[in-house]
Amino acid sequence: MSQKITHNLFVYAKQIDAENLIITEDEKELKISYYLSDSSRKDFVLDKKYAKTIKADILNLIEGNDFELTKIKKQTVYYQNKKLISEFLLSVVQIGKTEKIIFDFKKRENSKTWRLSETGMKKEDRKNLMTLIRKERGLIILSGPKSSGKTSTLLALFNELKEADKSICLIGGTKEADGLMRMELNNNAFELAQKANVDVIAVDEIRNTADLSEVFRLATYGKLIIITIEAENLKLLAKKIKAVSRSDLEKIKLIKIISFQKLAKLRRLINNKKDKRQEIARFKFLTFKQ
Repeated sequence: MSQKITHNLFVYAKQIDAENLIITEDEKELKISYYLSDSSRKDFVLDKKYAKTIKADILNLIEGNDFELTKIKKQTVYYQNKKLISEFLLSVVQIGKTEKIIFDFKKRENSKTWRLSETGMKKEDRKNLMTLIRKERGLIILSGPKSSGKTSTLLALFNELKEADKSICLIGGTKEADGLMRMELNNNAFELAQKANVDVIAVDEIRNTADLSEVFRLATYGKLIIITIEAENLKLLAKKIKAVSRSDLEKIKLIKIISFQKLAKLRRLINNKKDKRQEIARFKFLTFKQ
């Protein structure tokens, strides 16, 4: 019975052209959630008695299943029934007593994989930023005016982090990010992210003082936090940080680096070919001696 249920999960995902399937098991229920390309969601609840056997069936339905499901952070796997969705990114995230099994079905053939070297960031700045990221704790702030490329910089950082096998929880923000755990930006998101068994928590983008205060609170727990925040200049960014009700000394200790970026016209050739982009980001960085 459970094997048929598991098979039908994939059948239905194909029928509705789902981008993601998330199976959530907590102490009370087993919830099935399908996320569609128009950002809508379809939810179903199954009897919790099927949880254990469904997880076992998932291993039987995919090829190369020489791993324990509970230990997966992210892995590309292949479904044996080639008439259905044949390839997806599988990840498992533990949040307290809640476990999420995430199937990412999105097609990536034409997707752009951003690198930090493509953002306009100088080599020395990239090196310094990656050094701070490898320390795995503290707050990294990506700031700039509206539509200045902050999300593209965040995506580039995600690619660097995923290559280092770091698991990521993204609160809010872009639909373009693949292979990570996603949460809607709401009142419960920060508390759930705190409990998540992930290496990095990212927020795209911070819109008010309350959310920024939550970010500083999360940073005190020793995880790496990366955020984007809109600010027309560094003076206005400082004003937003000042509004957070923590001492200036404590905030300085938590912040590892602040980047501020603006778009500039692109007038040069890259590898003797005209770059299709019309603009590229120009960065300023602020670091604090700890």
